[in-house]
Amino acid sequence: MRPRPPIRHAPFHFAPPSPSLRASIVVPARDEAAQLPALLGALAAQVDEHGQPFQRGTLEVLVLLNNCTDDSHGAVCRAARRYPHLRVLVASEDFEPHRAHVGTARALLMDAAAERFRQRGRSRGIILSTDADSRPLPDWVAANWREVRRGADAVGGRVCIDPSERAGLPREVRRWLLVDIGYRRALERVRDLYAPDPHDPFPRHHQH
Repeated sequence: MRPRPPIRHAPFHFAPPSPSLRASIVVPARDEAAQLPALLGALAAQVDEHGQPFQRGTLEVLVLLNNCTDDSHGAVCRAARRYPHLRVLVASEDFEPHRAHVGTARALLMDAAAERFRQRGRSRGIILSTDADSRPLPDWVAANWREVRRGADAVGGRVCIDPSERAGLPREVRRWLLVDIGYRRALERVRDLYAPDPHDPFPRHHQH
């Protein structure tokens, strides 16, 4: 297998970060015009640990559209106008075929987010990443923030199938999905009993 060239500098640019920036949410996307508005709506509904909306500039969303052929850019811009309290920045890039995948886009976005904190001279801040077809719960940012304050270097969360999509699956598929989830959770419980990990205690998500 031929090694891929290292990722060095982002070929795209975002507007400068807000002075009050505390969390940068990065979203790689490709042909997700139908999904991005709902994601941005979920991110606009984020609340802090007291259940209050975040102040403008505290959170930002960096969207990198990777080799899109649909109207993902327009979808992001239209959705962003509906949520003026949430700072949404979007860039588009056409990568060479061997780099045109979510790994490239996510790595570049996370590097760009880290650089934005350095630009503000901030030694503390968090970078979160999610996908265009995800719908984070309202306390998603706050929950990650809480674990970082407790000393975590990285935080992973459980991904659940949307109830409406799950309802559309054949009955037998839904049954085996629940069996698989229960089995994997039981394995994690057994593993925790004989080889507990103080940095990743049970209950934990089983998708890693």
